[in-house]
Amino acid sequence: MRHVCLQLDAELVEPCAELLVGVGALDLRLQPAVDHQLSLYCQLPASVEPAELDERLWPLAMIARACGLNPARPTWDRPYPFDPKPIRLTPRIWLQPRGQPCGPAEIIGLRLRPGAAFGSGVHPSTRLCLRMAEEFLPREARLLDVGCGSGILAVTGLLLQGFSDRAPPPANRALACDVDPAALPASLECAREHGVDAGLQVKLGSLAELAGDGVFDFVFVNIVPVVIASLLEQGLQALMAPSGRMVLAGILQEAEAGMRDSIAAAGLGIDQTRSAGDWRAFLVQHLDKES
Repeated sequence: MRHVCLQLDAELVEPCAELLVGVGALDLRLQPAVDHQLSLYCQLPASVEPAELDERLWPLAMIARACGLNPARPTWDRPYPFDPKPIRLTPRIWLQPRGQPCGPAEIIGLRLRPGAAFGSGVHPSTRLCLRMAEEFLPREARLLDVGCGSGILAVTGLLLQGFSDRAPPPANRALACDVDPAALPASLECAREHGVDAGLQVKLGSLAELAGDGVFDFVFVNIVPVVIASLLEQGLQALMAPSGRMVLAGILQEAEAGMRDSIAAAGLGIDQTRSAGDWRAFLVQHLDKES
């Protein structure tokens, strides 16, 4: 095996990780790098030559340039550092290498498993969701994560409410759903890793499968605009409690106007907006609850 390190923008971490796994990469790990970028470390089979990796990265490099991002730059024979550093996601939420202390009590340390790069929380859209939760999540909120993926948003929501392995959450405090069957065990594993699995329920499906689960005080929807718009047309907002709030994210600047129209058509009002580069996130609520 040979060590490889790719320096890249946060938006490229998951597609690059998927590409690397496709050529046999093992032990994927993340570290902060310069200029707000990240370093993605892995081990590749000796049979993978630099020219082959460059060829596989080339389509992703073209997409990156078209989106105004820097293409991933591989450096060969550069192993993972012996003193890994945490990655700051929000003022209070850090992505912590496993085995390292989380620091002050007010810091939420999300533990990054060795070999994991998917659903780590480093994407700008996910960071915006975490930032919204850090600022606006009520202490006693019942949570819903639609399109949960790795479950990181639901899990962080439980941690922000003060739950842990020493103070486990009550049953069904959070519900995570996804149409991808692989998301369910990933979300449960993430919850177990952080000691909050007692409070997380997972469900395969979308809105139809959530009928009968009641309403929620805080809802995460970090998907893509066309799916968010479709869910709103189908009545996603009915799952939000009368005084609840919902984070809509995964929205690029070019889709912002259309998303605002969809929010208004669903009878919702925008309470807060957060941005990170070209990415947008909205905190919405029922119009009759706006102050």
